[in-house]
Amino acid sequence: MENVEVSKLHTYMENFEFSVSSTINVVKEEDIAGVNMHVRQPRLNHRPFTYKIEVTSDKTVDAYVRVFLVPKTNYLGEELALNERRHYAVELDRFLYHGTFNNIQKQSTMWFPGLLHCVDLYTVISVSWQSVPPKDS
Repeated sequence: MENVEVSKLHTYMENFEFSVSSTINVVKEEDIAGVNMHVRQPRLNHRPFTYKIEVTSDKTVDAYVRVFLVPKTNYLGEELALNERRHYAVELDRFLYHGTFNNIQKQSTMWFPGLLHCVDLYTVISVSWQSVPPKDS
C-alpha cells in the first residue's frame, strides 16, 4: 500500500423512523397489512465521503480488502498507542477486489442505500410469491 486518502468525515445525529409492525401479533395473516406502527429514534449519520487507496502490484490477484475507522486520540486528546487503537476499530467496509491493484476509490453512499420496512418487505415477498408459476407434478 502506497497511499491512503480520506475526505473529511462529518457526522451528525438525526431522527430515524422505522417500522416495528412485525413485532405486533395478529390473529390472521391478512391482518398484517392493517398494522402500521413506527418508532422514531436518534442515530448517528454522516455526510457522504470518499476514500482512495493506492496500491502497487505487478500481479493480477483476488484480494479481500477491509477498511477500518480507528481513532488517533482518546476523549482527552491524548494519542493512543497502536495496540490500544485496535480495541476501538470499527469496520466500515469489506469487499473482494479482482484484478491488478492500482487505485481503489469508494464512496460511502455505495455501502448502505437504506432500509426496507417490514410491511414493504412483506408486500414485495407476497407479490413475488403470487407470480411464481406452479410446478408440474
